[in-house]
Amino acid sequence: MAKLASDAREAEIVARGCERFLNPEQIAALHQAFESIDRTQTPSAYALAAVEGYRVLVSAQARGASIIPIEVSLLDYAGFRYQAGASSTPTLWDDMRQAAAIADLHWASIAPSISDLTLRDRFAREVAALHAAIPAQDVAAARRAATAELDDVDRLEQYFSSRTHQ
Repeated sequence: MAKLASDAREAEIVARGCERFLNPEQIAALHQAFESIDRTQTPSAYALAAVEGYRVLVSAQARGASIIPIEVSLLDYAGFRYQAGASSTPTLWDDMRQAAAIADLHWASIAPSISDLTLRDRFAREVAALHAAIPAQDVAAARRAATAELDDVDRLEQYFSSRTHQ
């Protein structure tokens, strides 16, 4: 936990340096994430608080600032949030359901722009797997689904970075 606390302090310093680019609502959300990190006692709670800070910073990014759509980063957020919920004791099924819904939303917005049908179909299956583990309350399946979704987010980042899809 000491290493996590040290890493969190370093991340907070970097994130505070970005505050001049954020609106007041985003700054408040970022500070709330910092406060959650300061109060937490478990690695999964650290992960949940940290991923909320990540979401704030990603959401503040200007559209078109990167060749990788913001939605891809928000799919990363959804996967990390889902993974943290699956790693928590007790398992945070409701939070994981929300994370899967966030993945649905952002996946639906970028899926039509992906011409690689293999990648598009695989990612659609990964999002479906996030949902499937929840009613079954299958922690092992949830963790596998989160890992696969996060791996495929990396593939989406590579896809959008390659420019061969355009």
